[in-house]
Amino acid sequence: MQIILSVMSLFMTLNFHVYRFILILSNGKYKSVVHRAVVNDKCTRISIAVTHGPSLEAVVTPALELIDNENHPVEYRGMKYENYLEKQQSNNINCRISMVDVACMYYVLAFNNTKQRVPTIISMASAAPFSLDSDLPPKTGSSNIKHLVQSSTLTSIPSNYVFSTSKSDEQVLLDEHIPSIDLSLLTSPYPDQRFKIVKQLGEACRDWGFFMVINHGVPESLMQGMLDACQSFFDLTEEEKLEFAGKHVLDPIRCGTSFNASEEKVFFWRDFLKVFVHPEFHAPSKPVGFRDISLEYCKRTREVAAELLKGISESLGLEECYINKTLELDSGFQILTVNLYPPCPQPELAMGMPPHSDHGLLTLLIQNEIGGLQLKHKGKWIHVNALPNSFLVNTADHIEILSNGNYKSVVHRAVVNDKCTRISLAVTHGPSLETVVTPASELIDNESPAAYRGMKYKDYLELQQSNNLHDKSCLDRIRV
Repeated sequence: MQIILSVMSLFMTLNFHVYRFILILSNGKYKSVVHRAVVNDKCTRISIAVTHGPSLEAVVTPALELIDNENHPVEYRGMKYENYLEKQQSNNINCRISMVDVACMYYVLAFNNTKQRVPTIISMASAAPFSLDSDLPPKTGSSNIKHLVQSSTLTSIPSNYVFSTSKSDEQVLLDEHIPSIDLSLLTSPYPDQRFKIVKQLGEACRDWGFFMVINHGVPESLMQGMLDACQSFFDLTEEEKLEFAGKHVLDPIRCGTSFNASEEKVFFWRDFLKVFVHPEFHAPSKPVGFRDISLEYCKRTREVAAELLKGISESLGLEECYINKTLELDSGFQILTVNLYPPCPQPELAMGMPPHSDHGLLTLLIQNEIGGLQLKHKGKWIHVNALPNSFLVNTADHIEILSNGNYKSVVHRAVVNDKCTRISLAVTHGPSLETVVTPASELIDNESPAAYRGMKYKDYLELQQSNNLHDKSCLDRIRV
């Protein structure tokens, strides 16, 4: 739209222009305007612009009251006003990075210093939102949370880390009795003991999708050494960690922040390292010793998972070796995922990891002494208090598929705190990448038809890792 204003000699007009920081603050509800100044061949024009902006140190973000995840997700990332001003003033002015990008609102006192009537044309148009490749403020999540926390004195979180939850999601139970499985009984030579623990294992998979494993035989010193090695990885310099950034979800070594920062509008308060460790073993070359200890640790967790899967197979009424043979576990896909959750100044607004279920068969998790894992059980969130030297185990999507829904993958999440850094170390055990996972034929009949379509594990993994993480959104795509 063009508005033509005739400006008489010595006549003053006061024009208000909404600037890009009103656009940001309003989360796009109000728009900044693209404008220009044209010249004439008769008279000199003088205009006076007074720009009003926030303090130079202020980080401008969308107002929290104007954000919700479903209808109005955050549209703009925060940036310190001083940095934005410097960027704008250091670049060429064009219709996307122009003088209107500098502040919230300004007043233009325009007048002509001649006695002749000269038309002044002001062109105005609604400015488009920031494009991803031009004038976006830098992604807060494009570096990492650890660096963000250590490089500033945060008293509040950037708006693109605000995760909306319902009131029901804020209610957490602390004293629920979570099942525990004694692995020494599962490997017992006494049939009565094994029968009893297989029954308990089946009940845990059916009723909870989660249990703690004790007496598993993995040395506590190895578990602690692995956690220490993971801490040492995150203590590397930013430049050193960038060597392992990775670009694709199927890169064998990949570190980053949030879950899928290229897709997300709301980021998660989490840095991660993901490493493919079986059937082909990979490891970052730094820090020293990480490769050796992770090789041993992943081998031992694979042995624990194998015994658990034998018991789960039996509990479904299948042969002990059914899962191993059908899903080709000798070449099964194993991923080591290390999560770092630094202290958060507003933990009630942020989320370490959103509610989701895992791909694969079983995930075995350990953590430092800081809790934060919560699981959903009968519609309520349960805070997990880990037993000393135990593995926290959750059944994943491909156990639900294989069992034709008799066993459920568990929805879980990671919450953060404002005092301590939490580290969790999850090892996911899945079928071979080329295996097409379908419900076991023995668990299908006229009364219980197949509830899931078959899908190659590699395709499922790539689908889940390439999209936003939300409950069982990936599993829901293959339900019949």
